[in-house]
Amino acid sequence: MDKPTTLAQPPQAAQRPHSYERHGVTIEDPWAWLRDPNDKVSPLFGWRQDAFAVTGDASSERWANRSPLERAVTALVYPFVFPSERQFLELNTFRMTYGTFDWRLNDLTGGVPN
Repeated sequence: MDKPTTLAQPPQAAQRPHSYERHGVTIEDPWAWLRDPNDKVSPLFGWRQDAFAVTGDASSERWANRSPLERAVTALVYPFVFPSERQFLELNTFRMTYGTFDWRLNDLTGGVPN
C-alpha cells in the first residue's frame, strides 16, 4: 500500500431549477425532472391484486381516492423511498401503470436474458 487508492466519483445528475409550495413553504427540488410520474410497476401486482391488496396496507387513508391495489403498492414502497419521493407520493398526482413482464426470467434451461 504505497500509493493511496482513489475511488472513482459517482456520476452527478444534472440539476434543473424547480420548486413547489407545500403548506406555505417553498421547496426547491432541482432533481424533480428525474422522476417519471408514469413509472410502471410489475404486472405481477395486477395479476395477484386480490391477494396483494389484502396483505398490503390497502386500508390506508393516506391515498383514500386510490384503488386498493394502488394503496397497497404505495404503502409498500413509501417507507423505503427518499424524502423527495415521499413528497411526490404525497402530492397524489402519480399514475400507476404496468410495465411489461420479461418471461425469459422464468427460463429454466440456463438461458440468460439479454
